Amino acid sequence: MCIQIIPLILLINGFRFKHISAKIANSAVSIILIVISTTIAAIMLFATITLNVNEAFMPIHDIKFDSSSVVVYRTNFGATTDYGITVRQEKEIIKGVLLVKNLVRKDHVYDISVKKLSDNAVEVMGKKIYIKRNVYFP
Repeated sequence: MCIQIIPLILLINGFRFKHISAKIANSAVSIILIVISTTIAAIMLFATITLNVNEAFMPIHDIKFDSSSVVVYRTNFGATTDYGITVRQEKEIIKGVLLVKNLVRKDHVYDISVKKLSDNAVEVMGKKIYIKRNVYFP
């Protein structure tokens, strides 16, 4: 938004020029800059609205505990790996802010089995993982 204000200020200040040719040149340049900045802002807005944030890190399983949750994500680990799995313990501190601890990462895996064993344990691919109440502290 601030970048779009600059051409507008140039256009308004251009009316102080004494020569008509300077006013016309300033108006033309300002209008071109306004069109360019508006086009860039529209493209960015369209990209933001249509972007699916879960394409590269898509949650597939979610197990809730008292104070946190264990979430399994399907990821594209990059150009050299087709798919992978990341298992995380997540605790929401405040709305929209997560404290995250990675538990398991496997590549070349499309889906895994996850089940809740007790109030503080989860089984991931046959491996028992204990979940702490506080993600990083005992």
